[in-house]
Amino acid sequence: MLSINRQCFFVLMVGAFLVTGCQTLDNELAEKDKLPLEPVIELTPMEKLHQSPNNYLLSTPDITPDVVQRFKLALLSVNNKEWDRAKEQLLAVTIAAPTLSGPWLQLGDIAVEELAKEHAIAHYQQAIYVNELNYFAHNRLATLLREKGEFEQAKAHYEKALTAWPAFVTARQNLAILLDIYMGQQSAALKEYETVAALSALNGQSESRQLKGWIADLSRRVAAQEKREQRLAAPLKTSMEYSSKNDTGREQGERHE
Repeated sequence: MLSINRQCFFVLMVGAFLVTGCQTLDNELAEKDKLPLEPVIELTPMEKLHQSPNNYLLSTPDITPDVVQRFKLALLSVNNKEWDRAKEQLLAVTIAAPTLSGPWLQLGDIAVEELAKEHAIAHYQQAIYVNELNYFAHNRLATLLREKGEFEQAKAHYEKALTAWPAFVTARQNLAILLDIYMGQQSAALKEYETVAALSALNGQSESRQLKGWIADLSRRVAAQEKREQRLAAPLKTSMEYSSKNDTGREQGERHE
């Protein structure tokens, strides 16, 4: 009997301990729930743009070490301005690695140096055909098309360059110049210039005086244009309201006849 009582006492003690322990754990969890949560840092739209992936670099094709070495030798010839030698080496690389767009880009650059811009256009187009994400080729092709007066085509290629890498500052600035000077789209150009300034700041670069001047000048012009549009729209709005009132009056008169 004594043994049974001891067992009962032991079970009661264990049960009390478990209840107390669970209650203590619940209290601790409740206290932790009251603690302030770690702040979640939200990126601004410009910071998100700055951190956008470089799709061209992510699309690098697999090439053999031998081709890599041959391409490096070709680039050395390009840097030394040995154009004939470089062209021969680059064409050999295009045969050995047909999925590599870089050699076609370099051939386009050589053609520009040799003032053979139509050949340069063909080479840049071939680079894009091999890899449509080559934003360097899109940007350089767009500039040549702009020089030919093909502004819509130039705009399309600048935009494709920015699709491949939205944080590509050079193409964005070139697009702003195209919109501003050649296409008369000042409001759109201003947005691109301001984006260039913001991306440059995020890159740790100070805003250039030239860019700052462009933004200030264009801001004034856009503001002036908006005021002119408002002045022109005001008489039209008044005329429409007057016409509407007259129409209403005539309708009421007809109903009374």
